[in-house]
This record gives sequence, structure tokens and C-alpha cells, in this order.
Amino acid sequence: PTFVICLLVMYRCVSSVIVPFLAFGLFILRKLDVFKSITYNLDCAAVGTGILSNSEDFTSFRDGIVFVSAGDLGNLFKHGVDRVERGKIFAIDLHTLQGLGMEDPKELPLVNFPEGRRFQPHGLYYSNQSNNLYAVSHPYQGEGSFVEIFKVRTDPSLALEHVDSIRPTGSMNGVINDVVEGPSASEIFVSKWLWYSKPLGGDHGSRTFEEKLNEVKESLGKMLIPADVLLRCSRRASNTTSTSTSTWECVEATAMKAKMYNGLAISTDRTKLFAVAS
Repeated sequence: PTFVICLLVMYRCVSSVIVPFLAFGLFILRKLDVFKSITYNLDCAAVGTGILSNSEDFTSFRDGIVFVSAGDLGNLFKHGVDRVERGKIFAIDLHTLQGLGMEDPKELPLVNFPEGRRFQPHGLYYSNQSNNLYAVSHPYQGEGSFVEIFKVRTDPSLALEHVDSIRPTGSMNGVINDVVEGPSASEIFVSKWLWYSKPLGGDHGSRTFEEKLNEVKESLGKMLIPADVLLRCSRRASNTTSTSTSTWECVEATAMKAKMYNGLAISTDRTKLFAVAS
């Protein structure tokens, strides 16, 4: 009985402290409108249903036109290249969205794209300054991921002419995410969102022991140590006309590391780089 009485006394003492503390915390949360219900009056409609496969990014071109990547990345990351659709870039005219009288997205032809290389686009960036469209791509062919560079042609119709390729992380596969152009077309910034190369057979496919070990390291590392970086890639001045990937050199852009660098943006005067990390 004495033990029970002691427990009851302890319970009352603890309750007398915790309950007012919780009540005060709830009062503050209510004052901050944490539990407030917000209703958005937005008219939304799906665009490109059945056409855009796992789109990841879009970028504004001009005259109300946006470019959209469709790399089927969900299937790519899960199963590798065997079960994915060929990647594409589409153009959508925002003027046709008024009143939801939408036209289907239009696939843009890729001119002079490297023969034999797959194209599975991820992050996109269009530069009005250089008329370059940059696309992060994961071909899953053992050569790592690329930033593919296109010139946007408008005559006689919209098309993308491939002019250069950058391989920022060597043979590492699937580790880069987004891209922006720097002060000039000779400098770009790339976000790196993974530590280790993704398995070529996909996360759900057969993997080597090293690939399984990398997955464990990736999972543990994300919980403990921010280790992802931003990359700065510069074109070497010795040969600015070559389209070889060897004309570019990529280094870490900052000493600050974060967890899973993702979307990038740059200020209009090209002096500030913005990066999203989780």
C-alpha cells in the first residue's frame, strides 16, 4: 500500500507540472494558427495525361511556352532501362491553358544527339542569355549521368540541337539532379543529391554486393552526415569550340554540404545561386 501511495503522489506531482505545460503549449500553437484550416480556390487540371511520363521539371522559354522533361524516372530508378519509355522533352503553350482549352504537349525533336546514347531527362534550365537548354540526363549505360546542352531552334519550328555534353561525376550513375547556367555559358552549377551511384539494374533489380553496400551507406549517411554537394563546371579556355566532354572540368562549388541537394535557381543578375536541400 505504501508503494501504491508513493506512485499516486508521484503521478499527481508530475501531472501538476506536465499538464499546465502542455496546455500552455497548445495555447501558443492555437495563437499561431497551427490548426487553422486553409482552403485554396484553385482550378486545376491535368496536362499531358498519358503523354508526359514521370515528368520531373519544367523551365520557361518565351512567349508563354515552357519546356517539360519526361524521363520516366520513377520506372528508371526502380527497374533500370529495361522497363522505361524513351525520354523526351515537350513544349507546352500556356496560352492554350486559358479556360482549360488545352492542346497536347508537343514533343521536340532532338537534332544531332549522340548516337547510341539514351536520353532520360531530369532537371531542366533554359537560359535567355545564351539560348541554351540544359538537361540533366541519366542514360543508365555505365557512363554515369550527363548534362546535355541544346541550342533552341525556332526556324522553321521548335527543335533542340545538341551542342555539348558534360559528365560532372564521372561514371557515377543517377547522382545529379538539377542544373543552372552561371554568369556565362562557360559555367554551370549542378546539384548532387546522392552519395553513391545508383544500380544500373534499378533499385528493385539484381544488384552487386558493392551496390547493396552503397545503398546501406547512403541510407545511414543521410540520417547522420550531410554530405551532398553543389558542383561548379567550367569550360576550359584552351578549346572552347569542341563538343567533347573533356572540355569541361567540375569541382565542388562550396564547402557547405547538405542532405540531398535538389532544385536550383539563380538570380537575374547571376550573382546569387539558390539551392533546395532536404
